Amino acid sequence: MAELTFEEGLNALDRRAWLAQLSALPVLGCAAASAILVFIEVNGPPTPFFDSLEMGLTEIVVWAYLACLLVSMVFIGMWIHRAHSNLHAIGFGSQEFTPGWAVGWFFVPIAAFWKPFQAMRDLWRRSTGAGVTDDREAPPLMLIWWSAWLIGSLGDFGEYWNNWDAISYLGECVAAICIILIIRLITHAQRNMNVAETFE
Repeated sequence: MAELTFEEGLNALDRRAWLAQLSALPVLGCAAASAILVFIEVNGPPTPFFDSLEMGLTEIVVWAYLACLLVSMVFIGMWIHRAHSNLHAIGFGSQEFTPGWAVGWFFVPIAAFWKPFQAMRDLWRRSTGAGVTDDREAPPLMLIWWSAWLIGSLGDFGEYWNNWDAISYLGECVAAICIILIIRLITHAQRNMNVAETFE
């Protein structure tokens, strides 16, 4: 496949950003519904209405959430890959985080707890020009996103629900909102990059 020019890459990034943000919305909705249903199932009073939740409604919503999350991860991964590729196309990409590994780190055991955050932080800094040389800098939005993502990833999603599962779904809600904002901000930043000034 032929390499895209920077302008072509920006156009591709716009399309992928739209798909990634759109795919995050069902995740947000299903995660919110899952949090409410799990909380009710764990803490609700023993009435016929709450007992009816045990007939499978919570499980259906949770499975819908997992399906939406899988689809969203694909589209967000495509956006991450394109955003990093754009920076590499103008010689401003990271040597540590190639476009492939910026996505791949999400699937590496143990390292998935911090490497994807580092790759996204690097993408943010290089796209916005905010503290490229300062390894410690990370915008609050990025920290909130990653913290919420980790909280959302720690629910056991087992046969028996507990309050931590409800909290983990709320974490996924926050992470979904944050990633939508991050996608918008980075896409906008790359669209407004002045390539000529990047190397001055």
